[in-house]
Amino acid sequence: MREYEGSSRLVFDKMNYKDVASWNIMIMGYGMHGFGGEALDMFHGMCEAQLRPDEVTFVGVLSACSHVGLVSQGQEFLVQMQSQYGVVPTIEHYTCVIDMLGRAGQLEEAYELVSAMPIEANPVVWRSFLAACRLHGNATLAEVAAQQVYELEPEHCGSYVLMSNIYGAVGRYEEVSEVRYTMKQQNVKKAPGCSWIELSDGVHIFVTGDRTHPEDYLIYARLNSLTIRMCEHGY
Repeated sequence: MREYEGSSRLVFDKMNYKDVASWNIMIMGYGMHGFGGEALDMFHGMCEAQLRPDEVTFVGVLSACSHVGLVSQGQEFLVQMQSQYGVVPTIEHYTCVIDMLGRAGQLEEAYELVSAMPIEANPVVWRSFLAACRLHGNATLAEVAAQQVYELEPEHCGSYVLMSNIYGAVGRYEEVSEVRYTMKQQNVKKAPGCSWIELSDGVHIFVTGDRTHPEDYLIYARLNSLTIRMCEHGY
């Protein structure tokens, strides 16, 4: 990434005219790849160039804060974007901050923000919060988030699977069975895992539990052989 990041920065620095979109692209790029400090440097450079940040700018800034754990800075930006720059926070901005708090393990603060924000939380917000609960093993708040997702997107299988995993991680196997039973009753199905490999003669696709490949026997024999060799070497 550093190679491409350096190349894009060189192109950016050589541009005679840099508009808001140009700065936004750099901020988003840095933030997406974990270079939070560089993203914030670009933001400050944009302001020094007398350009006014817009909604997209702050999505990039808040996302950068989320990816590198700059929690206090992210919270400050959420306030400043409206008070100093006149940009009213949208659901995308709140989602970034909720994701940031969730990643940092500040689940109570994240839930308070979901409850207090002036915009009704959509499924993306609740799924982000649910994923954070899964990450930090908080089944109580996960149940709150999951219930919201179930009501808003009853056919979204990912939330059921997440909740099942959360219950399983804390040993609540009866609830695991209940979630799976609910999925069956609601006819919610999880797409099977899939992988593929491209060879000279085309693309070969493998689905979990599928044994229909014409060279199935040879493939699994080879996999078993490799597994044995890995075990012999301590893997």
